[in-house]
Amino acid sequence: MNRSKAQMNAFERQLTCLIEQGYSSGLAHAVRQNSSLYPLRIWVVDNSGSMISGDGKRLVETSKRSKVKLVSCSRWAELQECVVYHANMAALMDAPTRFTLLNDAGFQARQEYGVAIGGVDRSSSSVESDVQFLTGSLKQISPSGVTPLARHIDDIYDTVSAFEPELRQNGQRIVVVLATDGLPTDGTGVPSSTAREIFEHALKRLMCLPVWIVVRLCTNVRSLCLSRLYLFLNYAYAFLYFLKYCHFIQDKSIVRYYEGLDSALEVNLDVLDDFLDEAKEVYMHNPWLCYGLPLHRCREMGFHNQLLDLIDERPLTVDEISDFMCLLCHGMPRVDPMVDWELFCDNIAIALKSEQKQWNPVSRQMTPWVNINMLHRKYGKYSTVYSRIAKMKWIFDDPNWFAKVVIMFIAIYIAWKI
Repeated sequence: MNRSKAQMNAFERQLTCLIEQGYSSGLAHAVRQNSSLYPLRIWVVDNSGSMISGDGKRLVETSKRSKVKLVSCSRWAELQECVVYHANMAALMDAPTRFTLLNDAGFQARQEYGVAIGGVDRSSSSVESDVQFLTGSLKQISPSGVTPLARHIDDIYDTVSAFEPELRQNGQRIVVVLATDGLPTDGTGVPSSTAREIFEHALKRLMCLPVWIVVRLCTNVRSLCLSRLYLFLNYAYAFLYFLKYCHFIQDKSIVRYYEGLDSALEVNLDVLDDFLDEAKEVYMHNPWLCYGLPLHRCREMGFHNQLLDLIDERPLTVDEISDFMCLLCHGMPRVDPMVDWELFCDNIAIALKSEQKQWNPVSRQMTPWVNINMLHRKYGKYSTVYSRIAKMKWIFDDPNWFAKVVIMFIAIYIAWKI
């Protein structure tokens, strides 16, 4: 009885802490329930020499939560913040997590760290000391070395295979997070095709076990169009911009390599950019959604939900939006949006009133999780045939409706040709 009461108190404490961090009510409950499906999380933390690049970004909250600043930093500093966050999250959720540095840090620090290893049987003070030790060690590390990802994948395979029967029996999986900014290399640091083949073979072998793999990229990807624009801004610095342009192309090729792994190897994994770039990807497909930081943290920690995998790949269907809103807002009444679109949107608006606003990385301001007006514009046509006609009625009521339609198509044609 006492143990059950203690577990309930821990559950309430975890929910309260998650909501204070900005998680929605639904995400907070889902993260808590989801953690029991993963008895271990394994992070491979890239501390290779390329991590000293100064194109990282850190989010810094000011005295007012509504104001968030983006601070430039190295990739290593950005990844440090990410690792420390998830170490604290592991301590909060009593979720056993192992962090392994990609390269031996030598006398500076250990190569492997554990947080909450032993789960609920560990005392809170002991778990907190794990986090403090990891945090202090990361500050002493200077990135150096190569990117021997395949060797670490093989080590993880040996670890997971030892627990395979128990994992399959309990319907559990182990989360593997590869936090890196580069392609797999050989022992000399060369990202050769042979090194990639060895890595891909190791990854495919690992995927035969009960695991969920997340690739957290630490590159700073900008569009090639923007890079080309830089070339013409100032001819006096053309050579420097050319070097920067080549650097962006290399980062883009790294992203494309990892994003193509799931189709090339027929394996299922989640590839994440940094928070800002991922938010832009989500906005391209689902502009009605505010990609708040808690959503990104959920995906980083291996929270596996098919909808979270899809939001940066394609527009969600109406039915998927309904499921997503039930995930986001705990206890939201389920209404079929194909039957009653207006009531569905009204329920969303009511549910959002009890949720905290999020810092939107696209608009750079605090907004609700969902833009109802944008949702109406994008999906309102799916409600009923009558509503579709009603939404077009304003066009055909105008005596000049035909001219307006012709002008609209001409504008689209000109924009396409440009």
